[in-house]
Amino acid sequence: MAAYTLTQHMRDCNDSDDSKSNVSSVSSVRIAQPCPCCKKEIQARFMFNHLRKLHPEFVKGMYGIWKRDHMDELIKTNAPFPIEWTTKDDFDDDVSITLWGCLGCNNTYTTEHNAMKHCQGKCKKEHNVNLRKIKKEEQLDKEKRDKKISAERQRWINRTPEQIFSCIQQDLVYYGKKWGAVGDKVVRYLQRLNHENPQKYYYNMYESRDIVFVDDKKKMEEDEKRLNKLLLTWGRDYEDVLPLLWGATDTISHSEYDELEKLIMHCQDYECKF
Repeated sequence: MAAYTLTQHMRDCNDSDDSKSNVSSVSSVRIAQPCPCCKKEIQARFMFNHLRKLHPEFVKGMYGIWKRDHMDELIKTNAPFPIEWTTKDDFDDDVSITLWGCLGCNNTYTTEHNAMKHCQGKCKKEHNVNLRKIKKEEQLDKEKRDKKISAERQRWINRTPEQIFSCIQQDLVYYGKKWGAVGDKVVRYLQRLNHENPQKYYYNMYESRDIVFVDDKKKMEEDEKRLNKLLLTWGRDYEDVLPLLWGATDTISHSEYDELEKLIMHCQDYECKF
């Protein structure tokens, strides 16, 4: 009987590992998990097909994630297309999920290794054609986005004195309401903590009283910059108070703190219209 060689032993071990890997992969692809878009329970093996057909915008949103050299590498190696999202586990911790899909037949794989074998085999040509199509679509979309941003920037630069003054007025009204509400809460909470000078956090814009309309674009732009600097200073002052309030859990409830924090952050999403 021939001797059992080291080479045969290594081959048997590798075969065993591959078998275990395949069994594990088969098991994992049949596990249902929530779709990141509609939350419907979908087996992993059908997820890529589900997303491409019912949530194409989600998949398209992945295009912009990959840098150009990364996309070029996907095309060069004919690599499977990765889909990533974040979900919550039973302990409310963030968990990243990555699946790999074939752009030729929409098959889904839970391991990059198995996905690579498929995409470089049965669907090699169709998968590569679609990778190139995705690159072209992303380039066209980027050109459109850049063009839109450029047009918006130019429109902002070309504002008339009247339009600039209109933005100033909108800022005063919006932040007068928002920072005013924030200031009232901050003062009330600091009084609970016996702060030495809580009144200084009452929102006011006395420094802006001299801003009046002048048919001079340069002057209006200077007034707008001055106002923006004042508003930014108020925002930073309120943000600086948050750590103090966050630590005073015996005086400031979690719900009160969360409401104040959201109100401060929400103010930063404002954009004037003209």
